[in-house]
Amino acid sequence: MEKAIEVNGLSYSYQGGDKKALDGVSFSVDRGSYTCIIGHNGSGKSTLAKVLIGLLGGFKGEVKLLGEPLNRRTIVSLRRRVGIVFQNPDNQFVGSTVGDDIAFGLENLAMPQSEMAKTVHEFALATGMEKELEVEPSSLSGGQKQRVALAGVLAMSPDIMILDEATSMLDPKGKGEIDSLIHKIKKSKPELTILSITHDLEEASHADQVIVLNEGKVLLSGEPSAVFEYEEELREAHLEVPFLYRFIRALKQEGIEVPPSLNSLESLEEYLCR
Repeated sequence: MEKAIEVNGLSYSYQGGDKKALDGVSFSVDRGSYTCIIGHNGSGKSTLAKVLIGLLGGFKGEVKLLGEPLNRRTIVSLRRRVGIVFQNPDNQFVGSTVGDDIAFGLENLAMPQSEMAKTVHEFALATGMEKELEVEPSSLSGGQKQRVALAGVLAMSPDIMILDEATSMLDPKGKGEIDSLIHKIKKSKPELTILSITHDLEEASHADQVIVLNEGKVLLSGEPSAVFEYEEELREAHLEVPFLYRFIRALKQEGIEVPPSLNSLESLEEYLCR
């Protein structure tokens, strides 16, 4: 399997700080996969995101994106292939309308107007924002703003999309809408690699791979079902195993075997009712 992201021995310290924000971090992400990096506040998640998109230089170790080493020579070309959606969408808005904002990156690529208009409409439609193209972004709800941010990133056709706590500022309804949209996008674009940096273990339960950071180091990594077996280790890292996995463990203790393919409460409920 080709790798979209390869990180080997990555360490980073902020200027003037004695403690390493990242300390010997190593992991890889398959192309076309959906990977969640989870950890409590201060675990190194956001620092890792900033390194991966080239906002923080001066790190030790090796970072490869799409087979290319991340360095001063390659950073400009790689940024065009890696998109990021930040925690606060207001930090990403540059256009006076939703349509202008989605088009901003395309204008930088000097895309012809006719093609640009078609692309903007395509991704506004894909994210459910086609009726708000003439609306000022500041008047939108939090969930709508994140939809616009996603549309702007997707319009650039990135190979990798990084979500940096993209739903943490939303209410439960908005969070659910964005999570559903991201899974819809992944289904329609199976070649897109998604790296979600989050503290939401419920979201992580639907990923292909989970990487747990704690105090700047990789604590655990693997498929969700394997990672969530380490309940004690996760608790020590101030993380709680999702209810689904705790429920499945309780069923197994009662002698009820559950197929590993069941990764939602809905599918588990259907299985138990048969």
